[in-house]
Amino acid sequence: MNRISGLLVLLVSFLSVSSSYGDEWIVRFDMAAMETDAKAEKAEHFIKQIYGVDEVDLNITAQSITVTFESSDIDLDTLQNEIAAAEFSIRKTVTVKEG
Repeated sequence: MNRISGLLVLLVSFLSVSSSYGDEWIVRFDMAAMETDAKAEKAEHFIKQIYGVDEVDLNITAQSITVTFESSDIDLDTLQNEIAAAEFSIRKTVTVKEG
């Protein structure tokens, strides 16, 4: 019983530290050169594959992509750099929720 109690305390401590380690961010990228659905969907698919990205919401009409990510996995600068390196142009970044 004592060993199990100790493991439970350790597990609860780990979960507490893990859940408070990273904060959720939500940013909207107003994109350039997304005039076709194919280009917009290609950008959406690429961003979904970036490590640390939790959710991607594409708005073709507004030519924007809203991205939810954990700051413990990736930071905003790195996310923007990866998008730019893939030759997708961000016109403007709006922070919706800062972790």
